[in-house]
This record gives sequence, structure tokens and C-alpha cells, in this order.
Amino acid sequence: MDLRQLKKEVEGLPRVDTAISDFQQNWVKLLRVNSNSHLPFVQVFSSDVRKQINSYLGPFQNLMLEIRQGQNINEKLFHYARSLVELKLTTLNGDARKAKLITTRLLKDEVFNMAQTIEEVREFEHNVTKLSKVYAVVNEIMEEHLSLEEKIHFTQLPHRKYVETLVKTAAVQKQLMGEVGKQFVSLVGKR
Repeated sequence: MDLRQLKKEVEGLPRVDTAISDFQQNWVKLLRVNSNSHLPFVQVFSSDVRKQINSYLGPFQNLMLEIRQGQNINEKLFHYARSLVELKLTTLNGDARKAKLITTRLLKDEVFNMAQTIEEVREFEHNVTKLSKVYAVVNEIMEEHLSLEEKIHFTQLPHRKYVETLVKTAAVQKQLMGEVGKQFVSLVGKR
């Protein structure tokens, strides 16, 4: 992948904050008794089923806050793509001083150092995997207590696509961060 393609891929990443907000609106809110009057089947769950679901949803709020921070990774990847283009241009122009400045910024900056972002990508992927597992477990619990018609109605709601978007975004971020690293090593090796 060349730098132009890398930049285009980064620009095409879906917004994590929007996906998690839409997921909250279309799934988490549905499971709350006070906010789901249009889904009467959720309101008739026994108190045991509600307690079981709520036991998963309690820690879920913190997890979603952490996942929302995944948007920062998108922004860092965009910064890296721009910086790599700038590094390539400065290398081609023979401006060693500016190239060193860009390299140092990418390696040692408090916010934009690449090692920290690699760790953030791993953490984001871990959190999205955890969200996906909790989502599957809670859906399984609900489906055990729903009629066939209610299951069909519930599964046709758009919540699944938001989880899939987050899972895909985590995988693409990981792949793009690897590509950023390869491009960086390639450019620094040419100097």
C-alpha cells in the first residue's frame, strides 16, 4: 500500500463515536424498562431476567466510554498518514533537519508517539471484542424468553450493524497501524 492509498483508507474509517452512540440508542436503550415503550416484550421480562440482563449492562457503560475513545485512534492514524507524506516530501527534498523533527515527533511526542498508539489499538480491539461477547450473551438471554415473532422483530432492529461496524473498525485500525509502521520504517531507512 502506498502513502496515498494509506491516507485514503484512513479517511474512510467510520466514526467510532457515532457507531457507539447509535449502538447505545438502538440496543442499550431498548433494554432499559423506562425507554422501550415501543417494545412491550422487553417490559414483560421477569425480574430475574431483567436482573440477569442488568448484571451485564452495569459494567457495560464504562466499556462503551472506553470504546468511544477509539475515535482518537482514527484521528491519530490520519495524523500519521499526513506526517508520513510530509516525511517523504522532506526526504525527497533533502531536508534532513525537518525529517528528523518529524521522525522524533512520531516516536516521542506525548500524544502522537506510535508505540502508545499501537497499545491503544490493541486495547480498543480488546474492548470491542468484550462488547461483542456481552452483546451476544445478552441477546442469547433475551432470545430464550421471546416468542418467534418477537425474536424476528428484535433481530431486525439495526443494533447488530453497529457492533459489526465497531468490530470491522478495530480490525482495519490494526491493519492500518501496521501499514503506518511499515511505511515509517521504509522512509526512515531511506534517509
